[in-house]
Amino acid sequence: MKYLITIIVGIILFSQFSCSGEKKESWEINNFDHKQFFSLKSPENKTVNNVNIYIEGKFSGKIKLQRSEGYPVAEFSNDSIPGKLFYDFYGGEFQIMLLPSNAQGKINLTIEIPYSY
Repeated sequence: MKYLITIIVGIILFSQFSCSGEKKESWEINNFDHKQFFSLKSPENKTVNNVNIYIEGKFSGKIKLQRSEGYPVAEFSNDSIPGKLFYDFYGGEFQIMLLPSNAQGKINLTIEIPYSY
């Protein structure tokens, strides 16, 4: 009986890990004086629940991100960048805007869409 339960749990865990993935794209940004759009389409025929945004780099001043018109503006200095920004997202095309700011330097912006089958 224990052997059967171990096999069933193993199959469930294997299917959980083998049936998921992530789609991601990154951009290197060093010009902050105009509005820029970054987008990524979710994989077709996959289940999507959220999107993750990663920002890394060195810069002075502040950068401003906005998911889309009407959403609040998130403003960050180099020492206040979160490790990950998380948004609810259920498929289609995710878009985020980098608004004009006084920032100087270079960042890498990554959009990651985790999915499952």
